[in-house]
Amino acid sequence: MTTIAGPQLFRTSAHAANPGELQQALTATWQELGAAGNDVARAVTINFVAVGRAGSDGAAATADMQGALDHLIRRSPARAFLVTIDAAAARPAVEVRAIARDRGSSRHVLLESIAVRLPPSWSPHVPGLVRPLLINDLPTHVYWADDWHDSAAFDAMRALGDHTVVDSRRFTLPAVQLPELHRARTTGGPVTDLDWLRLRPWRRACAEGFERLHFLPGTTVQGVIRHGRGGTSTATLLAHWLESRLGAQLALEEGETPDSALENVTLRFAEQELEVTRTGSCVLLKASTPAVCYLPLRLPGSRGNEGELLAAAIDIA
Repeated sequence: MTTIAGPQLFRTSAHAANPGELQQALTATWQELGAAGNDVARAVTINFVAVGRAGSDGAAATADMQGALDHLIRRSPARAFLVTIDAAAARPAVEVRAIARDRGSSRHVLLESIAVRLPPSWSPHVPGLVRPLLINDLPTHVYWADDWHDSAAFDAMRALGDHTVVDSRRFTLPAVQLPELHRARTTGGPVTDLDWLRLRPWRRACAEGFERLHFLPGTTVQGVIRHGRGGTSTATLLAHWLESRLGAQLALEEGETPDSALENVTLRFAEQELEVTRTGSCVLLKASTPAVCYLPLRLPGSRGNEGELLAAAIDIA
């Protein structure tokens, strides 16, 4: 058997800089890429800008965004800005690096990563720092990887791109922040919520259940959505969807688990019942009428990590 080696990835070293030297750091990265006499070409398809806020561990926020980016570039090579607002940072710091794929004497750049750590006082300067370095003629996707602290700051970052991604699972006050997210959708370009994508299996299971039951428009639907302590936003999104589709009257119940996942959805109408329950990596659908109890149906749950969800959000933009 003959083994055919696949393309090799080349990773540059990190080039540190201050915000005023970003272009020079990018130039140094490209010089490293071509140092062995390789022909270097950019293969990126998007600009990607992620903005997050460091918690007690300042490194964690950047590591989380970098992990998501590593998954994203498998489908969407990018020039990526990873901006971390860190209250512990005394001054701005920048690191530039690249990943390229070697094919013979050619090197195709898949990622130009510009990691920026800033103190909060620098937050208003982020758009001015990023905008000059966006690659012209490529779509720009902005990922607001943060709680919703400031609508003005969100709007300023959103203005950089053609499409904005949020993750409402990060919201600490979803009852207030989800209406703000709805406002954003009605006043500008497209906004995709990663938590809405996580709900696909639950929405599919509910739709499948109504294929088995007999529902007439105007029928009163009552139900309960049970969720983990971190899943209020997820449960609220599903409740709004069911209310808009069915006029359902739903109660949210917080369970004992600390995670952010849904646990159970139960809907009752006209002596019929539909129940969707999380079971490991799947969701289990049960549907019954006064005359029939259907066999349970097991459907795959959401298995996408943050990077895969980001790639899906960009694909559908």
